[in-house]
Amino acid sequence: MQNTQVHSKKISGTSRLGQAAIISSSHLLNDVYTGILSPLLPILINTYSLSKFEAGLLAALISWPSVIQPFFGRLADTTNIQKYIFLFPLMTGTFMSLIGIAPNISMLSLFLLLAGISSACFHAIAPPIAGKVAGKSSGKGLSLWMIGGELGWLVSPIIIIAFVEQFSLKKTPYLIIFAALAAVYLYFRLKKVDEINNHVVVKQSSVKSSLKAILPMLVPIALIGTSRALMKSSTTVYIPTYLTEEGANLWLAGAVYTLIMGAGILGTIVGGIYKDKIGGKPILQVSLLGSALFFLAFLYTNNILQIISIFLNGFFSGMYLPTALSMVQEYSPENRSFANGTYLALLFSISALANLVLGILYDQFSGKTAFTIAGLMTLLGFFFAFFIPKTDPSQTP
Repeated sequence: MQNTQVHSKKISGTSRLGQAAIISSSHLLNDVYTGILSPLLPILINTYSLSKFEAGLLAALISWPSVIQPFFGRLADTTNIQKYIFLFPLMTGTFMSLIGIAPNISMLSLFLLLAGISSACFHAIAPPIAGKVAGKSSGKGLSLWMIGGELGWLVSPIIIIAFVEQFSLKKTPYLIIFAALAAVYLYFRLKKVDEINNHVVVKQSSVKSSLKAILPMLVPIALIGTSRALMKSSTTVYIPTYLTEEGANLWLAGAVYTLIMGAGILGTIVGGIYKDKIGGKPILQVSLLGSALFFLAFLYTNNILQIISIFLNGFFSGMYLPTALSMVQEYSPENRSFANGTYLALLFSISALANLVLGILYDQFSGKTAFTIAGLMTLLGFFFAFFIPKTDPSQTP
């Protein structure tokens, strides 16, 4: 296969990392809308009399459509659908904004499913561009990409809680206006991204051979993702509900959620920088150990120690995804979108299942017990990291 380096020539006048930052802004827009579900779960649980399992099912509806990501990724490698990136966050924002007027749980589920499909298409095609335009600094490029998403998740609870308390849940469709304005802005900004303007079609081998080529990296990375999925579900889906049950008000629960996301941004920056310097495997292992230990510390401490622990959990957890994405993409440079889409399809599907499993554990035992199991499971990922291949196939003589 031909190793086509379409990012080797910068012609837009915008720096490589500047172009990655533009892609990152689209990630912010998409995830600021997908992030509104978790802060609203306590309200939705009361409104629809949901169990924790059913609440997890709602969150899973956003993740399940990710199974289509490999197909969209393969399409992105062979056609220039990248130029339509600005449309996907708009569609995501539109459907997420409609959840406030859902007349019943069926329509609410439909809106979340449609938002999930749009978000899945977006995540299949955008990260490889961030990795490509950054050149040899793919870790930094994908860190910028992740910072956009983390910023979206950080501000999302603040925006939606303030909006609902100021107006009402029924007024959320007005949020579509902001998604539309941001999409128009993105349309013009994306014209400065070389990889979108000068997409080179890559001649691909069969799906079977492409998948076989990435399996040595994909399997251990997917196992690591599985080991930390319950903990990630705890901190991104269930923690506002857990804290409100522990006596916190919705604002405090949202503030803790925001603290986790803010710490994740710092971890994303550090993870991307040091991945480029020392390699991905040690970064993943530090991420797994740190996030698991401090998550457990959060559960069994109080007051300031609890706040410090959840902050450090978010920091170490944030190091994981940009590092893993960079490693997967670098291992398959000729099929970045397919490799990226396949990995994210597995990751989001595992996350959707983890939401359900954690919901069952939460219902059967308690939030603290379910979260403890999640923290302990994460520690298994440290050992899976030893199976990550040392070199990528493009460097093999």
